[in-house]
Amino acid sequence: MKTKLSLLILISIMPFLSIAQNEPSGRNMTLEQLMQEKIRVLKNGALLVRLQTKENSITALRKAGNETQAKQVEDKQMAYNKDIIAAFRSEFHFCPVYFFTSNYSENLMAGNVGEVVFVNDKLVPDPSIKVTQPDFLTAEFGTLDADTAAYYESQYYEYGNKDIGKSDSYYGGANMGFDALRIMNSRLVQLKKPFPYYVRTYESLPVARKISKAVAKMNKQLNEYYSLSKM
Repeated sequence: MKTKLSLLILISIMPFLSIAQNEPSGRNMTLEQLMQEKIRVLKNGALLVRLQTKENSITALRKAGNETQAKQVEDKQMAYNKDIIAAFRSEFHFCPVYFFTSNYSENLMAGNVGEVVFVNDKLVPDPSIKVTQPDFLTAEFGTLDADTAAYYESQYYEYGNKDIGKSDSYYGGANMGFDALRIMNSRLVQLKKPFPYYVRTYESLPVARKISKAVAKMNKQLNEYYSLSKM
């Protein structure tokens, strides 16, 4: 009788055991463990840097008949993007780097990296450039999101929580209000501490940090965090 009862219990819990075995390991990770995994992903993968185009502003100026101003904005942004590429080429050695323009953001957010057309060092779209690494993170020069925002992966972490949440959601949070070189996940969601996910550029202040110095500092921070993650 005991044998039959034990067999019935085992049969009844087998589906739940199967589900538990097939759940992603990330569900049981702390935020710190997840960020340590991200630095290893980056070291063995690639960094995809998003370059802004100011396309909406330029289009609006041209529609308003301000062709001269539109050309000035376009030229300034192109020069800025070329400086970003040059800085990464000279100062960033942590992993391979690829560059794409912001009009392909939705493709990345949808997980379709194969649809993204990357640009070469002269900002010319080049369909022959392909990300050969299976994993990657993303980066950009932009405005930092608040660190109090939830972090979205396959599930979400909330600020202060040790373990992963149960809801598949993401919310943005208030703006930190300062400019930085920031690192995001593969879906363009900003990472969180303890990952060294940003370097301030101070662009809104009189004394701005040069692009090359920001990239060099990021490269140093990533190497230091990677070394700590292996301990």
